[in-house]
Amino acid sequence: LNAAYCGPGSCLVSSFSMLVAMGNNMHLGLVAHAVLLLCAWVADGHSPYEHFKNGWKAEHASIQLDPHVRISTNTTKFVNNKQAVLISWTGVSSPSTGDMVAVYVPADAIPWKTVPVQFVNISSPDYLQTGSGSISLTLLNMRGSFGIKLVQGGPIRPRVVAQAAPITNTIPNLPTAGKLALHEDGLSLVAQWVSAAAHPQAVQWGPEPGWAARGGRYRYNATSVPATYTAADMCGYPANSSGWLAPGFIHTAVMHGVRRAMWAFNAHQWFRFGSEADGWSEDFQFRAPPPSRLAPQPRSEEGGEAGVGGE
Repeated sequence: LNAAYCGPGSCLVSSFSMLVAMGNNMHLGLVAHAVLLLCAWVADGHSPYEHFKNGWKAEHASIQLDPHVRISTNTTKFVNNKQAVLISWTGVSSPSTGDMVAVYVPADAIPWKTVPVQFVNISSPDYLQTGSGSISLTLLNMRGSFGIKLVQGGPIRPRVVAQAAPITNTIPNLPTAGKLALHEDGLSLVAQWVSAAAHPQAVQWGPEPGWAARGGRYRYNATSVPATYTAADMCGYPANSSGWLAPGFIHTAVMHGVRRAMWAFNAHQWFRFGSEADGWSEDFQFRAPPPSRLAPQPRSEEGGEAGVGGE
């Protein structure tokens, strides 16, 4: 999710699925994804939706590498979403309470134009005495490479003094952030997820998880339609310039006639999304909706991670 600060106010950005008129009926548009730009003007010049990362003053950042400081990771490849990475550093001659480890995406992001997707204070008592330390961070699939940097000066005047070898993302197309919603026909579900893949993927479902059904195959399949938004869709600086991070592609597929299937109402069903080429999500469980246009939204055990950065 990319949010912009628009002058004396804030600009909230939300991706959503548009309803497209087709004759006298309203159908969920599989292709129509858009960005809702809502600018809330505040007289005192402060945003009521201030994000905690606004405290990071990227415009004051600099790179001043210290040849004595070393920072490294236990891997240079990102192979699993929510992968834990061990980060170690040594040689800091003047450790202070404002020192941090920051994660940038992509790895070559310019610090004075980009806010890190993740940062953590490292000023433990041991670090303040030795100038060395380590920490484990969980990385989400941001569809790009990761740059791990040691930063001094705090968030007001961040100064990069060391940077680790980039962590290459080997699974940018792996689908994440799956969601289910009730289709307007009351008999189908709409599945959505995020991937770097601009080509169609698929959602598969059935009464058993894929690994148990028909040798790993589900009974039913629906192809997705990918769509995205760009920096040009943002309402202004800095969302459309400094620190822009491509959101990937939002995939939408309709699981037609889930309720018409032979399974009893409220029986558990399973689904996954992705493709053989890009990889599949886990198998998730849900309940079929009742056959009513006023049916409650189905429950799914998959949570959204988009814009984390995150995942």
